[in-house]
Amino acid sequence: MKLILAPVVILFLVGCSSSQKSSATKADLKATPRDQGLVEMIPQTQSKMENLPPVAEEKQTSTADKLMLQLQEAIQKQDDRNIAIYARELLIRSPNNISALNALALFYFKKGQFDTAKTLLNKAISTEPEVSLLYSNLGFVMQTLKEDDEATRLYRQALKIDPFNAIAAANVGSLYLKRKDYRKAQVAYEIAVDKGQRDWKTLSNYGVVLTALGIYPLAYTQLKTAATQQSQNLEVNLNLAILLIEHMNKLPEGLEVINKMRFIGPGPDLRKKISELENRAKSVLK
Repeated sequence: MKLILAPVVILFLVGCSSSQKSSATKADLKATPRDQGLVEMIPQTQSKMENLPPVAEEKQTSTADKLMLQLQEAIQKQDDRNIAIYARELLIRSPNNISALNALALFYFKKGQFDTAKTLLNKAISTEPEVSLLYSNLGFVMQTLKEDDEATRLYRQALKIDPFNAIAAANVGSLYLKRKDYRKAQVAYEIAVDKGQRDWKTLSNYGVVLTALGIYPLAYTQLKTAATQQSQNLEVNLNLAILLIEHMNKLPEGLEVINKMRFIGPGPDLRKKISELENRAKSVLK
Protein backbone atom coordinates (compact mmCIF):
# COMPACT_ATOMS: atom_id res chain seq x y z
CA MET A 1 0.00 0.00 0.00
CA LYS A 2 1.39 3.39 -1.00
CA LEU A 3 2.58 5.69 1.75
CA ILE A 4 1.28 9.24 1.93
CA LEU A 5 3.64 12.21 2.12
CA ALA A 6 3.18 15.04 4.57
CA PRO A 7 3.39 18.61 3.28
CA VAL A 8 6.83 20.15 2.91
CA VAL A 9 8.22 22.01 5.87
CA ILE A 10 7.37 25.58 5.06
CA LEU A 11 9.52 27.77 7.24
CA PHE A 12 10.70 31.05 5.83
CA LEU A 13 13.15 32.94 7.97
CA VAL A 14 13.66 36.63 8.32
CA GLY A 15 15.83 38.35 10.80
CA CYS A 16 18.39 40.78 11.92
CA SER A 17 21.11 40.67 14.48
CA SER A 18 20.51 42.74 17.58
CA SER A 19 24.19 43.57 17.49
CA GLN A 20 24.29 44.48 13.78
CA LYS A 21 24.31 48.18 12.97
CA SER A 22 23.14 49.52 9.65
CA SER A 23 26.58 50.99 9.04
CA ALA A 24 28.32 47.63 9.53
CA THR A 25 30.74 46.72 6.81
CA LYS A 26 30.76 43.44 4.93
CA ALA A 27 33.77 42.39 6.97
CA ASP A 28 31.87 43.15 10.18
CA LEU A 29 29.01 40.90 9.10
CA LYS A 30 31.38 38.02 8.45
CA ALA A 31 32.99 38.52 11.85
CA THR A 32 29.74 37.80 13.69
CA PRO A 33 28.34 34.28 14.18
CA ARG A 34 26.65 33.24 10.96
CA ASP A 35 22.89 33.92 10.89
CA GLN A 36 22.99 35.34 14.44
CA GLY A 37 19.64 36.53 15.75
CA LEU A 38 17.45 35.20 12.94
CA VAL A 39 13.86 34.46 13.88
CA GLU A 40 11.70 31.76 12.31
CA MET A 41 8.46 32.87 10.73
CA ILE A 42 5.84 30.69 9.04
CA PRO A 43 4.15 32.22 6.00
CA GLN A 44 0.45 31.67 5.49
CA THR A 45 -1.44 31.69 2.23
CA GLN A 46 -1.35 34.87 0.22
CA SER A 47 -2.67 37.53 2.59
CA LYS A 48 -4.72 40.62 1.94
CA MET A 49 -2.66 43.36 3.55
CA GLU A 50 -3.23 47.08 3.42
CA ASN A 51 -1.02 49.04 1.09
CA LEU A 52 2.05 50.48 2.75
CA PRO A 53 1.98 54.19 3.61
CA PRO A 54 4.09 56.68 1.64
CA VAL A 55 7.72 56.85 2.63
CA ALA A 56 8.11 59.33 5.46
CA GLU A 57 10.33 62.37 5.12
CA GLU A 58 13.72 62.11 6.80
CA LYS A 59 13.52 62.89 10.50
CA GLN A 60 16.30 63.28 12.98
CA THR A 61 14.76 60.66 15.26
CA SER A 62 14.36 58.06 12.44
CA THR A 63 17.98 57.00 12.31
CA ALA A 64 19.07 53.75 10.71
CA ASP A 65 20.02 52.34 14.09
CA LYS A 66 16.57 53.03 15.49
CA LEU A 67 14.93 51.52 12.41
CA MET A 68 17.01 48.37 12.84
CA LEU A 69 15.74 47.99 16.39
CA GLN A 70 12.17 48.64 15.26
CA LEU A 71 12.54 46.06 12.51
CA GLN A 72 13.85 43.49 14.97
CA GLU A 73 10.93 44.15 17.31
CA ALA A 74 8.43 43.79 14.45
CA ILE A 75 10.03 40.48 13.45
CA GLN A 76 9.79 39.17 17.00
CA LYS A 77 6.09 40.13 17.10
CA GLN A 78 5.54 38.74 13.58
CA ASP A 79 3.95 42.07 12.67
CA ASP A 80 4.04 41.83 8.87
CA ARG A 81 2.97 45.37 8.16
CA ASN A 82 5.56 46.98 10.41
CA ILE A 83 8.22 44.55 9.16
CA ALA A 84 7.62 45.91 5.66
CA ILE A 85 7.47 49.56 6.77
CA TYR A 86 10.67 49.50 8.79
CA ALA A 87 12.53 47.36 6.26
CA ARG A 88 11.64 49.73 3.46
CA GLU A 89 12.63 52.81 5.48
CA LEU A 90 15.90 51.14 6.42
CA LEU A 91 16.70 50.26 2.80
CA ILE A 92 16.33 53.92 1.80
CA ARG A 93 19.18 54.69 4.18
CA SER A 94 21.15 51.46 3.76
CA PRO A 95 20.26 49.84 0.40
CA ASN A 96 22.39 46.73 0.97
CA ASN A 97 21.21 45.84 4.46
CA ILE A 98 20.63 42.09 4.15
CA SER A 99 18.27 41.89 7.13
CA ALA A 100 15.97 44.49 5.62
CA LEU A 101 16.19 42.91 2.16
CA ASN A 102 15.33 39.52 3.61
CA ALA A 103 12.47 40.89 5.71
CA LEU A 104 10.95 42.77 2.79
CA ALA A 105 11.28 39.64 0.63
CA LEU A 106 9.10 37.77 3.13
CA PHE A 107 6.48 40.51 3.00
CA TYR A 108 6.21 40.33 -0.79
CA PHE A 109 6.32 36.53 -0.73
CA LYS A 110 3.28 36.48 1.55
CA LYS A 111 1.49 38.85 -0.81
CA GLY A 112 2.18 36.44 -3.67
CA GLN A 113 4.64 38.80 -5.38
CA PHE A 114 7.26 36.11 -5.89
CA ASP A 115 9.35 37.92 -8.51
CA THR A 116 9.85 40.84 -6.13
CA ALA A 117 10.79 38.45 -3.34
CA LYS A 118 13.32 36.76 -5.65
CA THR A 119 14.84 40.10 -6.66
CA LEU A 120 15.29 41.17 -3.04
CA LEU A 121 16.85 37.88 -2.00
CA ASN A 122 19.18 37.82 -4.98
CA LYS A 123 20.34 41.33 -4.09
CA ALA A 124 20.95 40.21 -0.50
CA ILE A 125 22.96 37.22 -1.75
CA SER A 126 25.04 39.40 -4.07
CA THR A 127 25.77 41.68 -1.10
CA GLU A 128 26.63 38.90 1.34
CA PRO A 129 27.12 35.57 -0.48
CA GLU A 130 28.08 33.55 2.61
CA VAL A 131 24.78 33.62 4.54
CA SER A 132 23.16 30.20 4.37
CA LEU A 133 19.64 31.30 5.20
CA LEU A 134 19.43 33.63 2.21
CA TYR A 135 19.89 30.66 -0.12
CA SER A 136 17.45 28.62 1.93
CA ASN A 137 14.82 31.36 1.69
CA LEU A 138 15.33 31.78 -2.04
CA GLY A 139 15.13 28.02 -2.42
CA PHE A 140 11.77 28.05 -0.71
CA VAL A 141 10.49 30.71 -3.10
CA MET A 142 11.64 28.62 -6.06
CA GLN A 143 10.08 25.49 -4.58
CA THR A 144 6.79 27.36 -4.21
CA LEU A 145 7.06 28.24 -7.92
CA LYS A 146 7.53 24.50 -8.70
CA GLU A 147 11.08 25.13 -9.93
CA ASP A 148 12.36 22.11 -8.03
CA ASP A 149 15.77 21.80 -9.72
CA GLU A 150 16.71 25.38 -8.89
CA ALA A 151 15.29 25.01 -5.38
CA THR A 152 17.41 21.90 -4.87
CA ARG A 153 20.53 23.73 -6.03
CA LEU A 154 19.86 26.59 -3.62
CA TYR A 155 19.19 24.31 -0.67
CA ARG A 156 22.41 22.42 -1.38
CA GLN A 157 24.30 25.72 -1.50
CA ALA A 158 22.74 26.69 1.83
CA LEU A 159 23.98 23.41 3.31
CA LYS A 160 27.42 23.87 1.77
CA ILE A 161 27.75 27.17 3.63
CA ASP A 162 26.14 25.88 6.83
CA PRO A 163 25.87 22.07 7.15
CA PHE A 164 23.68 22.62 10.24
CA ASN A 165 20.89 24.45 8.37
CA ALA A 166 18.10 22.09 9.42
CA ILE A 167 15.36 23.85 7.45
CA ALA A 168 17.28 23.67 4.18
CA ALA A 169 17.97 19.99 4.88
CA ALA A 170 14.31 19.20 5.57
CA ASN A 171 13.11 21.02 2.48
CA VAL A 172 15.65 19.47 0.11
CA GLY A 173 14.77 16.12 1.68
CA SER A 174 11.16 16.65 0.65
CA LEU A 175 12.28 17.29 -2.94
CA TYR A 176 14.36 14.11 -3.02
CA LEU A 177 11.44 12.19 -1.53
CA LYS A 178 9.16 13.57 -4.22
CA ARG A 179 11.58 12.14 -6.82
CA LYS A 180 11.78 8.85 -4.88
CA ASP A 181 15.50 9.37 -4.46
CA TYR A 182 15.32 7.78 -1.02
CA ARG A 183 19.04 7.60 -0.29
CA LYS A 184 19.59 11.33 -0.76
CA ALA A 185 16.37 12.04 1.11
CA GLN A 186 17.62 9.91 3.99
CA VAL A 187 20.86 11.90 4.25
CA ALA A 188 18.97 15.20 4.16
CA TYR A 189 16.43 14.17 6.79
CA GLU A 190 19.16 12.79 9.05
CA ILE A 191 20.75 16.24 9.06
CA ALA A 192 17.42 17.97 9.64
CA VAL A 193 16.35 15.77 12.55
CA ASP A 194 19.81 15.67 14.12
CA LYS A 195 19.98 19.47 14.07
CA GLY A 196 16.60 19.93 15.71
CA GLN A 197 14.00 19.98 12.93
CA ARG A 198 11.58 17.56 14.61
CA ASP A 199 8.16 18.86 13.59
CA TRP A 200 5.58 16.25 12.63
CA LYS A 201 5.89 16.89 8.88
CA THR A 202 9.63 16.29 8.88
CA LEU A 203 9.37 13.21 11.09
CA SER A 204 6.51 11.77 9.04
CA ASN A 205 8.35 12.19 5.74
CA TYR A 206 11.53 10.84 7.28
CA GLY A 207 9.54 7.81 8.41
CA VAL A 208 8.24 7.32 4.87
CA VAL A 209 11.80 7.44 3.52
CA LEU A 210 13.03 4.92 6.06
CA THR A 211 10.09 2.62 5.33
CA ALA A 212 10.91 2.73 1.62
CA LEU A 213 14.51 1.79 2.46
CA GLY A 214 13.46 -1.07 4.72
CA ILE A 215 14.83 0.54 7.90
CA TYR A 216 11.70 -0.31 9.83
CA PRO A 217 12.60 0.15 13.53
CA LEU A 218 13.87 3.71 12.94
CA ALA A 219 10.90 4.41 10.66
CA TYR A 220 8.62 3.32 13.51
CA THR A 221 10.31 5.78 15.89
CA GLN A 222 9.81 8.69 13.50
CA LEU A 223 6.22 7.87 12.55
CA LYS A 224 5.21 7.11 16.12
CA THR A 225 6.57 10.46 17.28
CA ALA A 226 4.85 12.26 14.39
CA ALA A 227 1.56 10.54 15.22
CA THR A 228 1.94 11.58 18.86
CA GLN A 229 2.54 15.20 17.86
CA GLN A 230 -0.35 15.18 15.37
CA SER A 231 -2.71 12.61 16.85
CA GLN A 232 -5.68 13.60 14.67
CA ASN A 233 -3.78 13.50 11.37
CA LEU A 234 -5.17 10.60 9.36
CA GLU A 235 -2.33 10.41 6.83
CA VAL A 236 0.34 10.14 9.52
CA ASN A 237 -1.64 7.46 11.34
CA LEU A 238 -2.22 5.56 8.09
CA ASN A 239 1.52 5.53 7.34
CA LEU A 240 2.13 4.20 10.83
CA ALA A 241 -0.53 1.50 10.38
CA ILE A 242 0.95 0.46 7.02
CA LEU A 243 4.38 0.13 8.61
CA LEU A 244 3.06 -1.91 11.53
CA ILE A 245 0.88 -4.28 9.52
CA GLU A 246 2.65 -4.68 6.18
CA HIS A 247 6.29 -4.45 7.24
CA MET A 248 6.72 -5.15 10.94
CA ASN A 249 3.99 -7.75 11.53
CA LYS A 250 2.81 -5.84 14.60
CA LEU A 251 -0.81 -6.59 13.80
CA PRO A 252 -2.54 -5.82 17.12
CA GLU A 253 -0.83 -2.43 17.38
CA GLY A 254 -1.63 -1.74 13.75
CA LEU A 255 -5.29 -2.53 14.33
CA GLU A 256 -5.31 -0.18 17.31
CA VAL A 257 -4.14 2.62 15.02
CA ILE A 258 -6.87 1.71 12.53
CA ASN A 259 -9.53 1.83 15.25
CA LYS A 260 -8.27 5.27 16.22
CA MET A 261 -8.55 6.42 12.61
CA ARG A 262 -12.10 5.18 12.35
CA PHE A 263 -12.97 7.15 15.47
CA ILE A 264 -11.46 10.32 13.95
CA GLY A 265 -13.62 9.82 10.86
CA PRO A 266 -11.81 9.32 7.53
CA GLY A 267 -13.23 10.32 4.16
CA PRO A 268 -14.33 7.81 1.49
CA ASP A 269 -10.88 7.35 -0.09
CA LEU A 270 -9.14 6.70 3.21
CA ARG A 271 -11.97 4.45 4.42
CA LYS A 272 -11.28 2.11 1.51
CA LYS A 273 -7.53 2.01 2.25
CA ILE A 274 -8.19 1.46 5.94
CA SER A 275 -10.61 -1.39 5.24
CA GLU A 276 -8.12 -3.13 2.94
CA LEU A 277 -5.39 -2.83 5.56
CA GLU A 278 -7.68 -4.00 8.34
CA ASN A 279 -8.85 -7.04 6.37
CA ARG A 280 -5.24 -7.97 5.62
CA ALA A 281 -4.31 -7.83 9.30
CA LYS A 282 -7.35 -9.80 10.45
CA SER A 283 -6.82 -12.50 7.85
CA VAL A 284 -3.34 -13.14 9.23
CA LEU A 285 -4.56 -13.16 12.83
CA LYS A 286 -7.21 -15.80 12.16
